[in-house]
Amino acid sequence: MRKLALIAILSMVMLGIGIATVYAGYAWRQQYKWAWNGNQMPQPIQPLIKWKMKWFTIEISDEFKDKVLSIALSDSDVQELISQGYNVTGIQPTMKMVVQGDGTVTLKATGAIVTLRNGNGGFAQVHVDLEKGTVTQIIIRSITVIKKTG
Repeated sequence: MRKLALIAILSMVMLGIGIATVYAGYAWRQQYKWAWNGNQMPQPIQPLIKWKMKWFTIEISDEFKDKVLSIALSDSDVQELISQGYNVTGIQPTMKMVVQGDGTVTLKATGAIVTLRNGNGGFAQVHVDLEKGTVTQIIIRSITVIKKTG
């Protein structure tokens, strides 16, 4: 009975993570709706320190945020982006869930994705590995809207 309850709880957690992933992708697409309908690009937003869903909130502490930013901003490629006018607009933790042999479930933030934007349609995601203390990947996207009269 106890094993069945643990499996049910774990299944619900995994379902929640799956829904959160889909929701995050949908929310990201909604942010860029302006690029396709010709509206002006929104101004940089306040750094994201909470990731909200209907049934749970992941809150990022100042200590976590400072550690992630320290690693990201020490990378030469990120420094180059900052010098080109990019600003930090969000931090999203990446998490790892481990089920131990005794059934204990642990959830740990093993990294983060730092979002950078500039005022000209530039968008960058900096992937930070907290365990190694390094930037593992930078994805840069640029959107150009050409308005025509007539």
